[in-house]
Amino acid sequence: MSDTDHKTSTPTILASAIFALHPNSKRTSALVHRHPRALAALARTLTTMATSTVVRRVTIDVVSDGVCPFCYIGKRRMEQGLRLYQDRHPAPQPRLEFDVQWHPFELDGTLPTEPISKRAMYARKFGPMAPQLEARLDRFAQDVGIKFKHDGLTGNTFDYHRLMRHVLLEYGSTKQNVLAEHLFRAYFEEGKALSVHDTLVDGAVAAGLNVDQTREFLTSGEQGYEVRGELAEARRRGVRGVPDFTIAGKHHISGAEDPAEFLAIFERVHRESFAEAEGDGGSASSAAQAVAEGTACKIDGKGC
Repeated sequence: MSDTDHKTSTPTILASAIFALHPNSKRTSALVHRHPRALAALARTLTTMATSTVVRRVTIDVVSDGVCPFCYIGKRRMEQGLRLYQDRHPAPQPRLEFDVQWHPFELDGTLPTEPISKRAMYARKFGPMAPQLEARLDRFAQDVGIKFKHDGLTGNTFDYHRLMRHVLLEYGSTKQNVLAEHLFRAYFEEGKALSVHDTLVDGAVAAGLNVDQTREFLTSGEQGYEVRGELAEARRRGVRGVPDFTIAGKHHISGAEDPAEFLAIFERVHRESFAEAEGDGGSASSAAQAVAEGTACKIDGKGC
């Protein structure tokens, strides 16, 4: 079909619809023949409106620590739940888009900035139970494609949280999520300490940040006051273990729950957002209140 044919056919199709509504109207006939280009533009607009996806954005706030193994596992399970939701609601159906934002929590603020052995830290915290803990974590991790390196290094995560907050505020949640993924992998699978600025800079570069600007930020102490404020706010809200997920500001999951539990809440938020009939919301309601015992890291050292 030539360009001329296309220009003629589009208003002709629309004209058929107009004539169906007003078949005997001379004004309708005049409209079609006098303004073919305008009708073609209107037809394109109506087609776009008919085929475009209605999208509503929902925030997932995650309270987390970079050295929390269940936070890494929980991230994977959340992402599995997101994929399940997306499979259920393909375009052009109305759907939610999720904006994941990470917030600070310190499992052990007394850890030094100089790297120490991760196994030594586990031995100090868990004593003879440390090997069993490692085996248990490995079982959870393997289910989501993670291979833990238990003989790596660890250290204080305050600068990690400063950088995570900085990236969220200055560059947005997409880059923050790239940074989070890179640093989880660096710590848990490569054995690198998150207290080491080189580790943090590598993650920032992976997220597209400038090397020199990142180093300057890390040495500046910026965002320290704000991170302490967020840590205090988490304690005030009663967050005692991580990961802690808040979806759409009101639905909560504590711990690295199964993907099905995430999906149940995503579906509930979908119904709320698009005013669909509630149907059977029982599983979503229970999921919103769920606390996954044994799949969270707590500041008393329990869980991991």
